[in-house]
Amino acid sequence: MQERSKRVILLVDDDEDDRFIVSQAFKLHAADNELIVVESGHQLLRLLEEGILPTLILLDLNMPILSGLETLALVRQQHSAANVPVIILTTSDLAEDKAKAASLQANDFITKPATASAYKLIIYHLHQRWLN
Repeated sequence: MQERSKRVILLVDDDEDDRFIVSQAFKLHAADNELIVVESGHQLLRLLEEGILPTLILLDLNMPILSGLETLALVRQQHSAANVPVIILTTSDLAEDKAKAASLQANDFITKPATASAYKLIIYHLHQRWLN
């Protein structure tokens, strides 16, 4: 029986602490996935242009230079990645941000939890909804 290749998940977040927490959560609860971590929308777009086609993109909204919403709009314009599920993972819980993300075809909107242990539930949700 052939071994199934790992799913590639791209995490885009400018905050070093958040990148660390999410990376650790994936190591503990989703080691069967390959997590690629970048700090900006520009780095994400570069990876897509280089032919990296992820299974899922986790995208922060509040980033300098190119915001998460701007990045999402550009991802949806990329022919190769236009149909890749993009999950907004942000500190915001504003209805306005949720509406803007939905209008740009974000597939889900998750507010970052206050504790590292709560990421286990987020990863479970991602597996059930997007990675099964």
